[in-house]
Amino acid sequence: AAAVLRAAALRQATGGSYLARLALAQTASWLINDLKPDAGEPTGTYEPTPWLTEGDGPLGHVRYALPPVSFDGGPRDFPSLPGLWGTDKPAWR
Repeated sequence: AAAVLRAAALRQATGGSYLARLALAQTASWLINDLKPDAGEPTGTYEPTPWLTEGDGPLGHVRYALPPVSFDGGPRDFPSLPGLWGTDKPAWR
């Protein structure tokens, strides 16, 4: 989603077209393992908390990425954690 939003913003600003190639598993690995601390942040104490959070839901304890875009007054997290397959009613949220 972040790649699509970035491409849309670039297209709006400069025109043209963009191609984003990525894999969800690779993105998850990057979020968990490869993010580097900001300048001035002590080494060895870094947790990628701006992008990740944890919670308990029907599937147990999960760690997941937060929505890639935020704005003033908008939600910071998803309204609920994933449920068991087939238990949600088909409805718009």
